[in-house]
Amino acid sequence: MIVVLSVVGWINGITCCILVFSTSLLGLFFVYKAIKTKAKLLFYAGLTIAFIYMGYLGGVVDFFTILLTGVNNEDIILITFIGMFLISIGMSTFVYILATFLFPKRKKIIALAIFILYSLWMLFILLDPLGSVVFIFPKNPGEDLIDYYENPNTINGFVLIIIIIYGCVVLSLGLPRLKTLEPIPKKKIEFLYLFAIIHISVGGLESYFEFGPFLILIRIVYISSIVIWYFAMREERVKVTSIDKRVKVEGGLFRVSEVIPGNVTEEQVMFHKQQKICLVCKGKILRTNYLCPQCDALYCNKCSAALSDAENACWVCNAPFDEKKPSMPFKQEPKEEPKVVFKK
Repeated sequence: MIVVLSVVGWINGITCCILVFSTSLLGLFFVYKAIKTKAKLLFYAGLTIAFIYMGYLGGVVDFFTILLTGVNNEDIILITFIGMFLISIGMSTFVYILATFLFPKRKKIIALAIFILYSLWMLFILLDPLGSVVFIFPKNPGEDLIDYYENPNTINGFVLIIIIIYGCVVLSLGLPRLKTLEPIPKKKIEFLYLFAIIHISVGGLESYFEFGPFLILIRIVYISSIVIWYFAMREERVKVTSIDKRVKVEGGLFRVSEVIPGNVTEEQVMFHKQQKICLVCKGKILRTNYLCPQCDALYCNKCSAALSDAENACWVCNAPFDEKKPSMPFKQEPKEEPKVVFKK
């Protein structure tokens, strides 16, 4: 058996595999960390990165079929539609994540709107699959992967344009809000903005046009977006002042439940109130904040929302942030007394 893949075919197949396999593993890792730490937003972040590149699932199957048999897999149409369905889930969870930090009071409405749009998109595709999506078969079987793009003259093509416009509007309206965020959330959200811009621009172009040999440029941009996503999700250490030496603070945007609030003292609470900085991220509170009704501990809105999704308990007095949710206060592990060993 001789593999007749062209140079473009090899580039297409290899980059499809990189995108699907790397994001699947990364997504599973974030989901595992989310389940372990009970961080809801991190769970959604894992679903986002795991599903958002599943449009290339059909390309992966076709690529391995050519390597094994020398010809294309003409049955990948169903697999392609499954991948498109997973994309709609990934993009919906991504919009929910952005809305949580940019429009916390309207996050459900914003996420519901994008979910409805993607549901309509998939519905019109399923009603007319071969008319809604144009599949391009290579002239010589096995020379390149089977490609596809949206038919712009159909209803689902029109809905996809509305989805792209909706994404642009959400990002634009969030810019003023982005300027008011504390340093750590702002840095993370900026990475998410860059990730969104890549998918709206590059993804929109690839959905309607065939790039041929220039496909490598598109895939390089997509692969770089995975790195951007990692920087948005990773945790960072925050430099603390001398008064905060006994408090361990994680700078991750989606997982603040691994901090150790057991050592927070009244002196530290007073220091943060005087300096008007958040007890968690140490960011300067610019406008709105959350003041614990029982102990007056000061939190920024982003950290209070994140803690509400995690243990839902104040670090100082264990009062719940949201009384409608279950509260799981931090339990400090008892310290073992040092053993004294007498030398003979």
